[in-house]
Amino acid sequence: MIPPSLSKWDNDKNLNGLLFFAQRMCELLYDQTLDSYKVPALNTHTSILEVRALIERFASGHIPQRTYFFALAEAKKKISDEAIFSLKEKERLLRYVKSIEIKEDKSKIRKDAAVLAAEVYANYWTKLKQKVVEVVSVPNKKKEIEALCTNLAVEIQNRGYHKGYMFHKTAKFFFQ
Repeated sequence: MIPPSLSKWDNDKNLNGLLFFAQRMCELLYDQTLDSYKVPALNTHTSILEVRALIERFASGHIPQRTYFFALAEAKKKISDEAIFSLKEKERLLRYVKSIEIKEDKSKIRKDAAVLAAEVYANYWTKLKQKVVEVVSVPNKKKEIEALCTNLAVEIQNRGYHKGYMFHKTAKFFFQ
């Protein structure tokens, strides 16, 4: 990828967070980028949807219970690391995960997985956008901006936008 021109950007330190966000989004959305810059397949929201789908398959007898434990462990880590959730929200979501881990009754596991997915789905997109706006205005939060960019890129693609289309829109908006 040819680095975008910064000629339209002022040398204002207050814009460093926004500039980093724009550059990182372009890197993530570029089709022919190195693997280390590519968007992962799942973010917190989609990881929880994967858990729910696996639990549905377990409850219907298609897969053994141990099959969804790996996805549940990944979702648990993603919830713990998620920048958009408050500590209180993380604790509530992790209680659902814990409940799924210890229950034996398939119908109760299904119910908890459905509630967990609904809790996250209800406000994930809105909270993600709000957090991006909040964090990019602070120039020295690069790690948090990086995590939010990754989650945003995953969420945008899962909402049906093509990666190439989003790359061109992002590059045009921020750099042309």
